[in-house]
Amino acid sequence: MTTPRTYSAQETAEILGISKSTICKWAREGKAQQLAPIKLGTAIRFPRAIIDQLAPQTTEEEKEGIIHDEP
Repeated sequence: MTTPRTYSAQETAEILGISKSTICKWAREGKAQQLAPIKLGTAIRFPRAIIDQLAPQTTEEEKEGIIHDEP
């Protein structure tokens, strides 16, 4: 069995230490472009390679810097 190449919004939120509603809101508003969200119908997926690169280096201060108010 192969490993999926994406994380769900819930998985991504848990990895980054934020709420699922926040990550979904950021994706809808275009504020999560650095996370390269993929919209599939009503679902939002995030590329595993990008999230895995961010996860080990993400601190509380960096989380605020990942998402910018500028689209």
